[in-house]
Amino acid sequence: MKSTLSWLKTYLDTTASVEDITDALTDLGLEVERGSKPRREIGGVSSGP
Repeated sequence: MKSTLSWLKTYLDTTASVEDITDALTDLGLEVERGSKPRREIGGVSSGP
C-alpha cells in the first residue's frame, strides 16, 4: 500500500522525517519497501506557460 507523508501526519502528531517514520514502522513489524520524496525525484518540472 502506498501512502503519503501528509496522510500519515493526519494521524501522527510528529515532525519526524520520512526516514525516521519508515524506521519506526519497520521496528513495529510492518514491511516498508522504500520511502521516497517524489518532489526531489522529479525536480525541475513545472506546469503552465
